[in-house]
Amino acid sequence: MNKRQFVSFLIVISLIASCNGTKKDKISIKSIEILYLKGTVCTTSSINWGAISSMIPKLINDTFLFDETKLKEMEHQISIIKELKMDSTTSRGCDVRIECKINLKNGKIITLCLSEFNCLIKDDKRIARNDTLIYLIKRYSGYYNYFRKEDLIYFDELKLFGIPNDYRDLRKKNTSTNGIPLPPE
Repeated sequence: MNKRQFVSFLIVISLIASCNGTKKDKISIKSIEILYLKGTVCTTSSINWGAISSMIPKLINDTFLFDETKLKEMEHQISIIKELKMDSTTSRGCDVRIECKINLKNGKIITLCLSEFNCLIKDDKRIARNDTLIYLIKRYSGYYNYFRKEDLIYFDELKLFGIPNDYRDLRKKNTSTNGIPLPPE
């Protein structure tokens, strides 16, 4: 191999090594707080990113995840999500039902929200749909337990994963004075 071929070879190898894809920062999750509306909650307007925490306590549930295995599953899914390329990448138009506060070991916090129809928002930016991440969040938080088993057929991610084996109906059977079913207390 002559000198010119050797230099060309080194340049090609360098280009391949540097273009091997931009590697995202590895995230390491310490804990996840999941706040969500219990069951079907009808609203007159969309619930915006970050608004669930200010809602009526009877309507929301709070779950904390610390289990290493569950956090590793979530880490992997969060590390592969992609931001959507669109004119408006903000959360407008998503009717948020679940908010996740993801506490990283380095002290940073990622906020992840899911809408009623699985619109995903990460730190106020729309991201591509990830059914595995959606399923993990809803399963580990107990979100599915606030819906009738018959209604779970409407959750697209369950067509892929099935109803969790620990599912149980936690809805309250009686209704409020205006006929709207009350969530469990």
